[in-house]
This record gives sequence, structure tokens and C-alpha cells, in this order.
Amino acid sequence: SWKAYDRILKLADDQALAPEVTLTTYAAWINRYPAEPSVRAALINTLIHQQHFDQAIVAIADYKSAFPQDTVFPVKASALAEYRRGSPQKALALYGASFQPLWPAELVQSYFVMLAAQHQQRAMLATARAQLVRNPDDLASATRIFYYFQQQGNLAAAARAFDEYRLSKESRKAAWTPDELYAIATLLNG
Repeated sequence: SWKAYDRILKLADDQALAPEVTLTTYAAWINRYPAEPSVRAALINTLIHQQHFDQAIVAIADYKSAFPQDTVFPVKASALAEYRRGSPQKALALYGASFQPLWPAELVQSYFVMLAAQHQQRAMLATARAQLVRNPDDLASATRIFYYFQQQGNLAAAARAFDEYRLSKESRKAAWTPDELYAIATLLNG
């Protein structure tokens, strides 16, 4: 039946059938294979492509509840939906709000691609530096600085971002948290 659903979707596309045929097919496919994330992801991508953004947001929420361990796809899909809706600032805000120091490389890359597309890389860097001045223990800001230089291919400057973070903590005699140590070690050795 997996191939049958795939063929139905190809025929619907080839014959330019009504979008409802595609959506009904995806609904049946998801009901048949509820534990398969690729089908739900394909539905979400189709909804975004068809500019059914509100339906896409609902489908993304459904995806999150069905696959809570997947931290990559929901963020990328939500940002893409907002971007295609014409709200690139909302898309960047979604990335910013969900930012984690140990994001998977795929998510870091998509975030920086969107920053570059909006010419916001330097603004993000300036914001991260300002936040680090206000709160010198802000690991997320230090990590954003690290990723900025890493994505530029300047690994020495990326490592220097964590050196400055370390020196700041040492000069203030601030205690290290296990999360800070783990994140920095992982990123520097990865």
C-alpha cells in the first residue's frame, strides 16, 4: 500500500487534480502508517508549497506531538512556513526562540542560510555579543558567536569565542555548570 499512496500522489500531480485529492491521500497514508515521520513531513512540505500555511502550522503541531524526539524538522518547517508566508523576520524569530547550544548541524546550517538570505548574520552576531556583555554566563550567546565563525569557516575565531567565554568565567570566579562544560567540549571536539 505504501507504493499505492505514492502513485496516487504522482497521478494527482501529473493530472493536476484538486488539492483536496492530495490532502485526502496524505490523510489516508498517515492513518495507515502513523509511526512514519516521512509521510507527515511530505504533507507539511506539500501544504507549504500549496501556500496553505495555517494548515501547515497545524500539521507541524501534529508532527511534534507524534514525534517529540525530532527537534530538527518542526523548527525548519515552521520557519519555512513563515518565510514563504512573507514573514522572514518571524522565521528568524522562530529559529532564535528555539535555539539550543547543541543543535544538530543540519539545523545550525539552515538557520545560518536563512540569516544570510536576510543579510542578518552580522546583526545576530552583534546581538549575541551584546547579550554576552549583559550576561557573561549566557552559553547560548557564546554558542551563537561560535556558530557564526564556524559557519564562516573561521574555526580559529570560533574556538576563540569559547576561549573568551572561559576567560570571562575564570576572571569572575564563576562556577561552571555541567551543561556548559559538555556543550563546549562537544562543539570544540566535533
